Amino acid sequence: MLAYELEQAPNEKAIIRQCLMAGKPYPAKIKNAPELDLPEIFYYNAFWTLNTTRNYELAPISYFAVKDYCLDLSLTRDQFDRLCFIIDEIDSWFLKYTNDKIQKEISKPVGKTKNGGKK
Repeated sequence: MLAYELEQAPNEKAIIRQCLMAGKPYPAKIKNAPELDLPEIFYYNAFWTLNTTRNYELAPISYFAVKDYCLDLSLTRDQFDRLCFIIDEIDSWFLKYTNDKIQKEISKPVGKTKNGGKK
């Protein structure tokens, strides 16, 4: 789901996120969008909330941010452990995805046009 959302145009990203948060179906215009069940929606929303707590742009989500999030929701120890594991897995994937995208942009040739001339 996260990969699908990250590859969409900005307007589609907003529509997808709003549909997920509201539990509404996607518009017909957005084809083949993956769907999440209720527990997955919880983890999806937790990730995007915790994503805002990074100390700097590509820092991992802090264990303490997850702990505070769980305390705010009065989650049990088992729920806390599961959320920590899932957020860590999603965040690792997200950081790799983001770093790969940055490296791809960095490695693009600079200063040439499609016809081979300089800009």
